[in-house]
Amino acid sequence: MQWQRVILIVFVAGFIFTGCEDFPIVEQPVTNLTIGFVTGLSGMTQPCECGANKLGGLDRLVGLVDKRNRQNEFGLVFVGDTFYQIDDPPGDQVEKEHAKALAIASVLGELGPLAVLPGERDVEVGAERLEEFLGSFRLPIFSGLRGPSKTRFTADSALRTIGGHKIGFIGIAGAQALDQADAYTQGALALRRQGAHLVFALVGLEGSEGEALAAQINGVDIIVIGGRDQARPPQVIEGSLVVEAGARGEHLGSLTFHMSGAGAFRYYDEGRAQKDAMEKSIKLLEVVLEGMEPGAAREASIAKLDALKAQLKSFQSAPPEGRYVTWNLEDVTDKSRSLPWATKILTKHDSSCVCRPA
Repeated sequence: MQWQRVILIVFVAGFIFTGCEDFPIVEQPVTNLTIGFVTGLSGMTQPCECGANKLGGLDRLVGLVDKRNRQNEFGLVFVGDTFYQIDDPPGDQVEKEHAKALAIASVLGELGPLAVLPGERDVEVGAERLEEFLGSFRLPIFSGLRGPSKTRFTADSALRTIGGHKIGFIGIAGAQALDQADAYTQGALALRRQGAHLVFALVGLEGSEGEALAAQINGVDIIVIGGRDQARPPQVIEGSLVVEAGARGEHLGSLTFHMSGAGAFRYYDEGRAQKDAMEKSIKLLEVVLEGMEPGAAREASIAKLDALKAQLKSFQSAPPEGRYVTWNLEDVTDKSRSLPWATKILTKHDSSCVCRPA
């Protein structure tokens, strides 16, 4: 990341400044900034044993976030079920679930996320606890529980300044987000009026429900939906870039905004789609060749295959002109350095993974 901090200091020969006024500091907005996402943590604090890779671990995730914080202007957002793992915990598990949620909230309080949008399970199992976390840990939890009647819905929003750029977030907690596209749109317009350079809609719903709601929301740049077990690559839906970062804290998704230039942001996939298309063509042609008889047609197909492989090997993609955004999805593995303070908070809580059917 390249950015500049300009400090205006007047030096006078033989004079030592002893005045009371501070030196004036003018900060230039950064040219690159990154927003990281964790979707569908679902109360998981330890690596999941469901898959062969054993991804996840909240203390590992904390280490990865710490690394990103030191590399770039970085902000973190949690979307979807975050604090609770079990939909309807039995009596002997209720307090354990609350205790684990408290530990997660304590870790998040140290991380200082930009926004936390709870999912349906969080709201159903621990609505009162979410309000406590908001106060105890100063967590920016989008609870929607405001006003004289806590049954009355109000969307939550926040305006943050990151690297000299104003970033707006709008979100509706839990299942209340259904059929609330207009609330998102109106909230986004309000954030624009407050000077937001970028607006994010946080949607805790996952899968087809999240995508259906995303298709109805207007006026936002990025829509983050609740994560699925298998994270899908970003897609453009009705003019907004829709992203997710998988589930159970196994991945950290990141959007890096390249702020130089003018015009609307464009999603730059760094040539992934073109490379995938070439790789699929190569595999298909190799299968076809296996069944072809020797002759001119086969020789022509071999030549085409060689040309495709050469094209793939030399392929280079150039970013678009103007402002653009790139996406990265990182696995949280045992190579991610755990931070001791986070491990200390989390080790006392059992968070064995509940594997979902394929």
